[in-house]
Parts: sequence; structure tokens; C-alpha cells
Amino acid sequence: MKAFPTRYLIFSDLDGTLLDEQTYSWEAARPALEIIRRRNIPLIFTTSKTLAEAARLQEEMDIIHPVIFENGAGVAVPEGYFRRSVGARQWDGYEVHVFGPHYHEICQALRQLRREKRYPFRGFEDMSVAAVARCTGLSRSAARLAKDRRCSEPILWQGSPQQLEEFGRELKARGLKLLQGGRFWHVLGDEADKGVAARWLLKRYQEEFPQCWRTIGIGDSPNDLELLRTVEVPILVQRSDGSYLPVDGVGNILPAPGKGPAGWNRILLRLLRGETP
Repeated sequence: MKAFPTRYLIFSDLDGTLLDEQTYSWEAARPALEIIRRRNIPLIFTTSKTLAEAARLQEEMDIIHPVIFENGAGVAVPEGYFRRSVGARQWDGYEVHVFGPHYHEICQALRQLRREKRYPFRGFEDMSVAAVARCTGLSRSAARLAKDRRCSEPILWQGSPQQLEEFGRELKARGLKLLQGGRFWHVLGDEADKGVAARWLLKRYQEEFPQCWRTIGIGDSPNDLELLRTVEVPILVQRSDGSYLPVDGVGNILPAPGKGPAGWNRILLRLLRGETP
């Protein structure tokens, strides 16, 4: 594989960032996406979505690069992308590295906690495809892909904040954690997050292509914070109400001028053209 003609490496959240929060459209980001494709800049989807969901979007956008999926619980690299294999697992044309327990183990722990402690929540495992479609706004075909999970479980919490804190402690005792996303809480391995996965993948790029990579991270939700703390150029896009996520401990945050994919497009066009944001 040829070395990339740029040192940019872009890690991007999807829902509410590259994708519109309500319609899931990426059309407003098309101008910046075309430049990214033309320059062969690695655009790494860094998302709470499943690998199956991300792969479909990659096909739509004509993108062939690694994916950080399920909030950093897994990294998928297209077979043959790097010279050396990145892991023993082969899934759907990708080589996959997983951080933490697999889906059946997580669901087993959740079922046990609900049975023993009666915690009030509903996970994707409990929902039909139609139910997932209703609570997410996805089509049935997209909801089916959202249920194809490998290493995390989204839940709708139906209890009090105090119960949620206790639930989080119980998960931690089992090597799991809660992570707040845009619509759901996510249960995954306690050492997994988007920042961990981004650092792991950056190391692979540096090993394969020893040059000075400049990392950009783009997000809008609490589950993006560790990614933003990891990259050199952290960017926040506006949420649907026009606000920005409150951020502590992240220096040099760039606010994108706009909501979702429109803000994503504007800030990346400026960066790629060498303009001061």
C-alpha cells in the first residue's frame, strides 16, 4: 500500500457529527468528504455504531479505511490495508482487535444484574428489530445492522440517577463500565474507549508509515471526550440545540461553526485549505 500524501489522520464520530442527528444524512458534509477522498486522507469512523453499520456507510461514501466501532470496544482494519496482520480475528473482510469482553459475556452480566438486583433498563438484546427502529429512528434494515453487536450493549435506563450510580459500581466490579452517548448509555469493557482505540490505531499507522501524523478528532457527545483528549486537533460540532458539549481537561478545542455534518464540513474545509479556523 502506498504511503499517504498527507500527514492528516481524521478520527470522526458519526451520529450527530458526520451524520445528521435526526435524518442520519451526510449530504451536508459532501464537499469536505470529496477533498478527503481525493487526497486519500485516512478518515476513521470512530463511532458507537456497529461494524456492520459503519461498513455500509463506508460503502456509501466510497471510503476504505479502518473503523473504530462500538465506542472504541473494537477496531476493524480492512484485510491487506497494513502489511502486517493486526489480529487473528477475521470478520467480514476486516481484521479485528477487541478491547475487553465480547457481546455474549456483556449480555450475560446484564441479565444476571437485572435478575438479582432488578435494575430497570432495556437493552438492544431485549428489543426486536422493529423496536430498535422505533427508538432510534432507523429504518428496519439499518436497525438490523445496529443489532449485529460484537463487544458492547446500548441500554435505555429507566431508573433513578441513584440507581444508575449503583448500577455503574456493579458493572465496574465485573470489569465493565457505563458510557453516556447521545441517545443511550453503553455498556462495554472498562478499559475500552475511543481514545484507547485511536492511540492503538495511530501506533499502527506510525509503524507502517513512519512519518509525522497530525491527528484530528471530531465529536459532539460525552462518549467522544477521550478521543478529543487524545488527538492534536480536537473539534466539537454543535449539538441539535445549537450548544456545544461542556468540556473539561481538553485544551485548544475548536468549535465547528454549525450543527452536525454542516459544521463538520465547514471546519474541515478550513483546516484542509490551511486556513485558521
